[in-house]
Amino acid sequence: MSTFVKVGAQQVRFKMTTPIPEGIVVPGQVSSRLGTLKFFDGFPDDATMEKLYDNLDFQRAVQTYLLGLPAVSMNAMRKGILEWGPANANLLTWETLVDSRALGLTGNCNTAYSMMWIDLRRGPGKLNW
Repeated sequence: MSTFVKVGAQQVRFKMTTPIPEGIVVPGQVSSRLGTLKFFDGFPDDATMEKLYDNLDFQRAVQTYLLGLPAVSMNAMRKGILEWGPANANLLTWETLVDSRALGLTGNCNTAYSMMWIDLRRGPGKLNW
């Protein structure tokens, strides 16, 4: 890696240049799952920047989806429970463990499920067992 920059036909050395030790090397290109990323003096070129920002956008979209999945699941569960009757009145319980035919978004095959939608907008509630 050089501490010089080419200006026209001349190489000019910057006044405030820190020499880079021999053992530290920044590769000119890196192969990745995004393709070949190209760098000059440790900085990505324009095409590499575009690839990296596109990947960052994609990763944020995936995280948004994954973080939103529990809320979507709860909303679907609420709608399903309220089809059986009003809130605070029905406790749904699976008689057996769920399997691949169940329509739950995040169900586990080794968990006993029981659910109820509790609406506390009118004040506290009391559960009697």
